[in-house]
Amino acid sequence: LVVAGPPAVLPAFADVSPGGRASLSASSAGAVQACRATADPGLTVTSGAIDLTRADGAFDENGDGHPDIRVEAAEDAELGATAVVTCRDPFGQSGTAQVEVR
Repeated sequence: LVVAGPPAVLPAFADVSPGGRASLSASSAGAVQACRATADPGLTVTSGAIDLTRADGAFDENGDGHPDIRVEAAEDAELGATAVVTCRDPFGQSGTAQVEVR
C-alpha cells in the first residue's frame, strides 16, 4: 500500500513588495487537483489566466508538471496584506502557502 502525502505549495511562506510578484509551485507525489486562494485587497492570485480568488485552478505554465501560482501586489498594496493559497489532491488532502506584503 502506497500512501501519498498532501500537496506542498512552495515556498510555504513568502514576502512580496508593493508592486512586486511572488511565484509559487504546487507539487505532490500524486496529482494536484486544484488550488484556491483568499487575498486581501491589493493582491491578485492567479494560475495561468485563472483568478484563484474566484475559481479553482491549477495550471502548469512552465511545463515542469507542477501547477504555477503567481501572487502580485499592487503598487498601493498595504504592508501586512496577505494571500493564502491552498491546493488539494483528489483525496481531499491539502497544502497551504502564505504570501505577505512587506
